Amino acid sequence: MVVNPKTFMIPEILKDKCTGCGICEEACPGKCIAVGSDDIAVIEEFYCENCGICAEVCPEKAAVLPWHSWQQWNKA
Repeated sequence: MVVNPKTFMIPEILKDKCTGCGICEEACPGKCIAVGSDDIAVIEEFYCENCGICAEVCPEKAAVLPWHSWQQWNKA
């Protein structure tokens, strides 16, 4: 796969799909996912290794790895 150096992936949790089961939290090697009091998983992006395990193990497909451009990221 050819990767554009001006893009990168950051995992996100789709709040409308997350059931708060905690499977992603347990599987995360960086321990940067926590299920909050609202039963929605939250990813601490600063510590995330972008390994994609959360997306692989999520039974609801609530953890996703969308591509971002540096331009998009700088505007946020």
